[in-house]
Amino acid sequence: MKKLGVILLVVVVLSMTTGVQAQDNLLAYGESVNGILDNNTAAYTFDGTEGDVVTISLESDEFDAYLVLADTEGTELTSDDDGGADVNARIAGFPLPATGTYTITVQGWGGADSGAYTLSLDLVTLETITIDSSTPGNLTGGTYSFYSFSAVAGDMVDITLDSDSFDPYLALNGPDGEELVANDDGGDGFNARITAFTLPVDGTYTIVVSDYWEEDGGSYVLGLNTTVPIPPVIDAPIAIGETATGTLQANVHTYVLTASADEVVTISLESDQFDTYLSVLDSSGSELVYDDDSGDDFNAMIVAFFVPADGTYTIEVSGYDEMSFGDYTLAVQPTAFSGEPIRISSTRTGTLTDTVHLHMFAGTTGGRVTINLTSLEFDAYLQLLGPDGSEVAYDDDSGGDLNAQITDFVLPANGNYVIVVQGIGGPDTGSYDLTVTLPE
Repeated sequence: MKKLGVILLVVVVLSMTTGVQAQDNLLAYGESVNGILDNNTAAYTFDGTEGDVVTISLESDEFDAYLVLADTEGTELTSDDDGGADVNARIAGFPLPATGTYTITVQGWGGADSGAYTLSLDLVTLETITIDSSTPGNLTGGTYSFYSFSAVAGDMVDITLDSDSFDPYLALNGPDGEELVANDDGGDGFNARITAFTLPVDGTYTIVVSDYWEEDGGSYVLGLNTTVPIPPVIDAPIAIGETATGTLQANVHTYVLTASADEVVTISLESDQFDTYLSVLDSSGSELVYDDDSGDDFNAMIVAFFVPADGTYTIEVSGYDEMSFGDYTLAVQPTAFSGEPIRISSTRTGTLTDTVHLHMFAGTTGGRVTINLTSLEFDAYLQLLGPDGSEVAYDDDSGGDLNAQITDFVLPANGNYVIVVQGIGGPDTGSYDLTVTLPE
C-alpha cells in the first residue's frame, strides 16, 4: 500500500506542475503556461468573443519560437516568428473576427522542435486616438500600448512616436489584424515615424507602441495626422554635377541622366529616414547596376559607373523596403581617376579627403593579381571593377587589422580594370598605400 500511495502522490504532483496542459491545454486571458517540446508541436485553445483584441507571446531560450493562431474551423488567421525579443514570437494586438474557440500552435521556426517554453495569452486594452491629434502615454519596459482609430480606404496618415526614455518602435495593423507597416527610426534621432501611408480599406486600425529593444520604458507622445499625397517624381532630368531632393511615399522616383560613352560618374542616394536603394537602367529598361548600402550607414552609392554608350539612362530612387517613406537627396558627380594607370608590382600612396579614389590597370583574361590597401587612418575597403564597370571582387579586412586585400584574383576578361579605394562606409579621409602585384 505504501508503494501505491507514493505512485498516487507522484501523479498528483505531476498534474499540478503541468498546470494548464493537464486541463486539455485550455488557456484563459491573463494566463501563462510553461511547457516542453520534444521534437513536436503543442496546441492550446481559448474561448474568445468577436472584437476581442489579443496578444499571444511565446518565449524560449532553446529554440526559435514560432506561433500560429487558427479559428474554430482550423483555418490559420495569422502567425509570427520573431515579433518578440530576440527570436521569440509575439502576435500583438490581433482582433478576433468571431465568437468561438481558437487554437494556438506552439512550434519552432521549421515546425517540430525541442525545448522549454513559456506561452502567454492577454486581452489587450485599446486606447482610442482620433485623427489629427496627439496623446501622451507611458510604456512599461517589455510591454506594448495599443491605440485604435477608424478611417476609410484612401486616407493617408502620418503616425509619429517620440520619446526621450526609450527607442520608439511603431507598427500599424489593419482591420484584419495583419501588420501593414512598421518603423523604427523614421523620425528625428531614434524616434519612429510612419509617413504618408495610404490606408487600404474602411475599418478600425490598431497602432502598436513599443520599445525597439523590448526592455526599456518611459513617457512618450503618439501623434496621428492626415497628410496630402505628394506626386512621385517621374523622369525628371538630372545632369552630371547636379543634386536633386524629393520625398518618397512607398513608391519609386525616376530621374533621366544624359551622358556620353566612357564618362565615369558616382551616384549617391542619402536619407536619414529610410534605407535607400539605387538602380540604373539603360534606354531599353534593362538594369545595368544597382546598390543598397555602399554609402555611409544604410545609404546607397554606385561608385564609378562607366557610361557604356552615348544616350539617356534612368536612375531609379527607392527604398530597400517597398514601404519606405521620407526625404532624400540624389547626387550625380563626375568621377576622375587618381593619376596615371598604376603599374603592376608598384606601390602608390594617396590621401582621401572625404572621397574615394580610382586607380586603373590593364589586365588580360586569366591574369592573376593581388591588391593590397593599407591605412593607419581609416578602415580600408577595396572594390575591383571589370572592363564593363561591374564589380568583380571586393574586400574589407583580409589584409590584417583593418586593411583590405584581394588575393590571387583571376581576371575574367581583357581590358582596363578599376580599383576603388575607399573606407568601409564609402568616402573617407586619411592616407593610404595601394599595391598591385602578380602572385608568385
